[in-house]
Amino acid sequence: MIVMRIGLTSFLVFIFLIFCIRGNTVAQTIKSHVISLEETDNYLEFTLKNLVYFFEEKEPLSWNQAYQKLESGEFELLKGNVFSKGLTKSIWWFAFRLENPGEEAVEIVVPPYPPFAKEIDFFAIRQDGMLEKEINSGTQVVRTQRNVNYRLFYFDLTVPAQDARYCLIRMDSRGRHTFTVFYLDTEWQFWNDEVRRTILYGEVLGRVTLIIFLGFILLFYFKKRLYLYFALYLVAHMIIFLDMDAYIFEWYQGEVYNLIGPLLVPFFSLVMGLFIVYFNLEFFSINRLKNTSFQFLSYWIRVLGLLLVLVLSTMAYPEQYGLKIFIYEISVYTTMATLLLALWICINQFKFKKWEALFAFVANLFLSGGMWFYYISILGWFYAHPLEMMFQGYGGLLNATILMVGMVHQYHQTQKEKDKIAQEQINTERVILKHSIQAQENERHRIAKDLHDDLGGNLALIKLKMELFADKHEDRIDKEAYENMLKMMEDSCRDLRYISYELMPSDFSSKVLRTMIEELAEKITIQNKLVFKYEVGDFPPLNMDVKINLFRIIKELTNNILKHSKATEAKITLKLVEETQELKLVVEDNGQGIPKEILDGKVNGMGLVNLKSRVSFLNGKLDIQSSGLGTRFSIWVPIVGEGDSC
Repeated sequence: MIVMRIGLTSFLVFIFLIFCIRGNTVAQTIKSHVISLEETDNYLEFTLKNLVYFFEEKEPLSWNQAYQKLESGEFELLKGNVFSKGLTKSIWWFAFRLENPGEEAVEIVVPPYPPFAKEIDFFAIRQDGMLEKEINSGTQVVRTQRNVNYRLFYFDLTVPAQDARYCLIRMDSRGRHTFTVFYLDTEWQFWNDEVRRTILYGEVLGRVTLIIFLGFILLFYFKKRLYLYFALYLVAHMIIFLDMDAYIFEWYQGEVYNLIGPLLVPFFSLVMGLFIVYFNLEFFSINRLKNTSFQFLSYWIRVLGLLLVLVLSTMAYPEQYGLKIFIYEISVYTTMATLLLALWICINQFKFKKWEALFAFVANLFLSGGMWFYYISILGWFYAHPLEMMFQGYGGLLNATILMVGMVHQYHQTQKEKDKIAQEQINTERVILKHSIQAQENERHRIAKDLHDDLGGNLALIKLKMELFADKHEDRIDKEAYENMLKMMEDSCRDLRYISYELMPSDFSSKVLRTMIEELAEKITIQNKLVFKYEVGDFPPLNMDVKINLFRIIKELTNNILKHSKATEAKITLKLVEETQELKLVVEDNGQGIPKEILDGKVNGMGLVNLKSRVSFLNGKLDIQSSGLGTRFSIWVPIVGEGDSC
């Protein structure tokens, strides 16, 4: 009997211990976060590091079923406070315990970040296992129907003094990434942090938006595809950055966001990668891919285009999470590879365009680093604090800033090269023009010499023989006819001398330009065709090329006046402009003016073409003003002394 009593007592004690152990299972299994009021000054001390438990839902569970699994130890402890299993097709449960040892109740805010779950339900459970509070939220719930009208998830909880609460969170983010950070806040600290984060986002986005706007301005101004690609890939990057903190949800809430939200990151990542490739090819002026080391890029671009179509097609089967996740992951991996390709393009071009390649490489390095950090975080490769994901935003900002500086540098370099080529072309043209003018002068000299020596001599001999014939046969000659023939001969000799002078004025090297103009004025006046005036100021001795070409210009203009203008008066003015050290030549008349079609270039006038060529050869400037009341040619030529070359 005593033995039976001892046995029964031992059994009852054993049963009692079992129940005691069973009653303390949660306390032993679930670590508690002990709330301290001193922590409210810094929200980072509220991180639930190594205090959150998670469970993958295999079949639909209610909160009390999930709570029972928590009590039975089926939940797994999360290392750290960041949960990231990559893209998921599962529903996840999370649990943690909050303990308030103080003398006053504490109001706590639980804001899981980032807020991408289609459905997210919060359950606050008392220590006796009874449900105290339930909050339903998620992207399918528009802001106005949430417990707090805000884009982020906001779960408020009051923990009484000397008490504790169990928190369960059910998160359905199927088709999206599971990157979630768990921490606590007080209400005032939550809103204070949101203001700071919004300002931070605003600063980054504001600067990037300004650079995008400048890109479009440059596109409309220069009409270059480079600036279009630059602006478009930054727009795609900005959309990813906005979606990272649920700002896209601000504009598209409810079912619309649930449809387009999951494909925002993969779709715009591919768009960004596509235009980054196009930008780098355009930046380095790589216009030909076939039969080069860049040939494979043409196939890569097609792959990006195909993936874009596949990503868009996922909207047709919203519940096929496995297939969607496969397409999304392939898209992200392809974008990551594309970012590396952009760096490879820069390295490949370094030996050809050192500074442009350096700018592009550093810029792409910042962008690639930020985006890679973001991608490996959402793919679940490692856990990181959400503020480190801001590298994506700063990477894009630094990329845009450095590339804008790089494009300005490239523009200046291109302009310098164009100016250099243009100057070389001008120099080449001037050399050709100089040789052409010299050839013309040599030909003029030859023709003038032939006219003077041969034809002039023959005319003089003919005149002499006519005079001898007249003296010998004076009684048989018609004196009037003879006088007319003699006058015609004298006129022919005079015209011949004038033509010879026109072709090559005598002794260019010994006469100054003033004397040459005086002789020209005298010969024109002798012909009694118009009143000709001239005014020549003082200026230094001129280089032979300048002197010859200025005189040829004057001759060309006076000949045009005599032949075409029907003017009665003409004037030449040549003076030194001391401020600019230029000779200013003005030739004007009161004739009928130059036909408009010649001035507009519709009809080529050889005289005007030769005039412009000589002015260009002298590095001068030409201005023509013409009307029915006359014409005025104004020419400015830099002073080139006798010892200088033109």
